[in-house]
Amino acid sequence: MKVVTPEEAEKASFVVCVRKGEPYPFADNLEGTCAWCGAEVIFRPHAPKKPPRICSPCFLHWLEANPQ
Repeated sequence: MKVVTPEEAEKASFVVCVRKGEPYPFADNLEGTCAWCGAEVIFRPHAPKKPPRICSPCFLHWLEANPQ
């Protein structure tokens, strides 16, 4: 994972989010939907706004289809 500025993060291809219902330590998370499968997701308030949000299972499928 590469650390970038907030401006650079807004240019990301997507933001990986936790599916709603999975354990998480923060009470101020925001909620949305996965852009790929429609599952409910949660993310941090400071997460990039422009890139599509995807759930972790969709990200794992993407990794399988795009080996590095």
